[in-house]
Amino acid sequence: SMEGSVISMIRDAKYIFDSAVDSVAPELLVRNSIKISKAEGEGCVIQAAGLRAVSARLVRLLAIGKASLRMARAAEGLLGEHLDGGIVIAQRPSSSSADGGARPAAAA
Repeated sequence: SMEGSVISMIRDAKYIFDSAVDSVAPELLVRNSIKISKAEGEGCVIQAAGLRAVSARLVRLLAIGKASLRMARAAEGLLGEHLDGGIVIAQRPSSSSADGGARPAAAA
């Protein structure tokens, strides 16, 4: 029926839209672009897409821009104990944002 076809097209359009949004989610981009592995001693090896691998014991993070808060949180999850602080520069999210209205913090 015509109504069934319209409902099917709406469902397909929503699926396509949701897939497109998910593919550029800051957290997913960070997890897919940065790989962390153990190094000798207490350090780690950081491999970012398209760049040479870098060995480090401690890492300082710098994140700037619209998605910086979410990307920094994802990087923090990847780096764990190797993260030694950093700076995040972001606009203050609105109270209806995905971050729950939390104010971005800058740590040094």
